[in-house]
Amino acid sequence: MIDIKILEREYTRATKVRITGFNETIEISGADFRKMMNADAMKSAIFTPRLVKNEPAKKESYPKG
Repeated sequence: MIDIKILEREYTRATKVRITGFNETIEISGADFRKMMNADAMKSAIFTPRLVKNEPAKKESYPKG
């Protein structure tokens, strides 16, 4: 995943979300996005997307052996 943007809101709820990946871009409803991201963990369609840079562990942090 490269980017997530909220395209439309109704009050504070996301109603349309764009997800950009390496190979394609899709637009889905805020409710569908919530279901895709685990509806049990994401109790509401009120959210602000934020991508977190995930870097591999440094070689020194691996156990020796």
